[in-house]
Amino acid sequence: MLLFLLFSCKKEDEFLSAKPNQSLVIPATLDDYENLLNNNRIFNQYTDPSLGHVSSDEYYVTDALFNVANTNTERNAYIWAKDIYQGETFGDSDWDVPYQQVYYSNVILEGISKITPTTAQQVQFNRIKGSALFFRAWAFNALVQNYAMPYDPVTSATDLGIPLRLTSDLNVKSTRPTVKETYERVVSDLKLATQLLPENSNQKTLPSGIAVLGLLSRVYLTMGDFTNAYDAANKYLQKNSVLTNYNTLTPRTFAIHTTFLSEDIFHTSFQTSYAMAGRSKALIDPSFVASYDNNDLRKTLMFKLASGVYHFVGSYDYRGFPYSGIATDEMYLNRAECSARAGNTDAAMADLNNLLKTRWKTGSVFTPYQAANADIALKQILAERKKELFFRSIRWTDIRRLNKEKEFAVTLSRTINGKTYILPPNDKRFALPIPNSEIQLSGLQQNER
Repeated sequence: MLLFLLFSCKKEDEFLSAKPNQSLVIPATLDDYENLLNNNRIFNQYTDPSLGHVSSDEYYVTDALFNVANTNTERNAYIWAKDIYQGETFGDSDWDVPYQQVYYSNVILEGISKITPTTAQQVQFNRIKGSALFFRAWAFNALVQNYAMPYDPVTSATDLGIPLRLTSDLNVKSTRPTVKETYERVVSDLKLATQLLPENSNQKTLPSGIAVLGLLSRVYLTMGDFTNAYDAANKYLQKNSVLTNYNTLTPRTFAIHTTFLSEDIFHTSFQTSYAMAGRSKALIDPSFVASYDNNDLRKTLMFKLASGVYHFVGSYDYRGFPYSGIATDEMYLNRAECSARAGNTDAAMADLNNLLKTRWKTGSVFTPYQAANADIALKQILAERKKELFFRSIRWTDIRRLNKEKEFAVTLSRTINGKTYILPPNDKRFALPIPNSEIQLSGLQQNER
């Protein structure tokens, strides 16, 4: 089995330097496979797809910036065009990088299946297998949020999902299972990973049992399975309920703090190849910024007013990369939403207030939010969810799932060069087109647009 390592990272330098020819890397031991997992450039840094972010409603751009965007793909994704690529391959990384993660994960799973661990190796063996399953599930979930229609229990058994590559053999032809089968694979990989991974990881870029619970809660919420989403978030918070007090943060130019946050449990960032949707170019609606209370530190830590326009500057990644990982604030919001949907107003508001009071300026009085009933609580929680998880590559998924509910459905609108573009709820364009190069190579059925 021949591995081509497309990117290097200092965590695997020792492994690579031990090989006489770094272009021919044949992993054989548990340490070899563990070093493959440590490749940040494959699994963590600039890896999650970004075209959904480009297409969502968290920012806007001026006509001038739109007209000089680097690629047709970026412009077309912004206005939800039928063919966003127009012959370009620039957008293929959104598809290719997650499948690189899947490939690496499959190589690891196949390789360690040939190893019989000693008693002393069993913990390491389990950690490697659990991590590979987590990363594969992470990649499949990222892909299905972008390249398939949103999960609908009525149509999921017939809607087309994304190819589930379960082997490293590149000669095996890709096919498209259903959306239901895709989610079932994600959930099954994660459930097995929970049995193998330690509760905590000594590196935030590597998965842990708690991170698996976080991703499970996110996936179940996306499916509208609020019972299981609550259960996973609740188990997560029973093991780790620590939230970062925003009064303790020291912001940087594009980051909310100078190091990892305590509530950051699994650290990744999404791709930033689209300059138009990047932190320095994307403009934030002033009315949205105004929706934050003046004593809410998110208003000043997450946004900066420059030359009369607002920009997002509050990434959870201390280097300023756009954060897309698993953090404890999301789990409070998940559990709160599920509690509200179950009619448990008090529990829902308790979770929301426990989160918000850590965002309030020291010396100011935080007045707990109140709701007369579960419906009002749900509306407040969803509004705060948009504000708390801003620019975290979650909004596109939230729009897609909430569009299934008439009360929360969103019609997206852009006006560029005097022309208005509309994306109504549940439109076929909520499934991005698969890159043309992949269609030509494998003969996959293209998404309707």
